[in-house]
Amino acid sequence: MGVVVIENVNVLNKSKKQCVICEQKKSEGIHLFEHFICEDCERQIVITDPNDLYYHYYLKKLRKIKLPTNN
Repeated sequence: MGVVVIENVNVLNKSKKQCVICEQKKSEGIHLFEHFICEDCERQIVITDPNDLYYHYYLKKLRKIKLPTNN
C-alpha cells in the first residue's frame, strides 16, 4: 500500500471569507482593515487601467472600506 503525501495542508484549514469586491466566498486574498479582497479581485484592481470602465466599478466597491475608528 502506497503513502499519500498531502502538500499545502494549511489550504484545507483556511476559512472562506466574502470578498468586498465580487462578494464571493474565497480563501485566498488580502485583509484590509476588517474587509477581505480575494486574490482574483486584487489582481484585477492592480492591472486595471484608469480609463477602463471597470476602474470606476472597483473604486465604488473600494469605497465600502472605511478606516476603523478608535472609540
